[in-house]
Amino acid sequence: MSFAEKILKKSSTPIHYIWGKDESGENCYWFVCCSNAKYRELQDSFGKSSLSIEDFGAIVAQGSGRIPDEVTKQRLISEYKVNWADYADSMQ
Repeated sequence: MSFAEKILKKSSTPIHYIWGKDESGENCYWFVCCSNAKYRELQDSFGKSSLSIEDFGAIVAQGSGRIPDEVTKQRLISEYKVNWADYADSMQ
């Protein structure tokens, strides 16, 4: 585990869920550790042009599809204390 990962795990900065399409047009998701203001910027920029999510915050998980698999969910719960109820509406 890198020093940056250790700091992120102890951070009070929220982890936001976002999904969209990758360069090939496939659905994918990201969990991004960033301020609420940066998350709003990211949402406003999404779909307008190609963007780099890393410019808005640290990606703590990503994958194909709209919803992470159970292994990823469990890692986010154990390492980042993610509460899935916070994301339920976004994942529908």
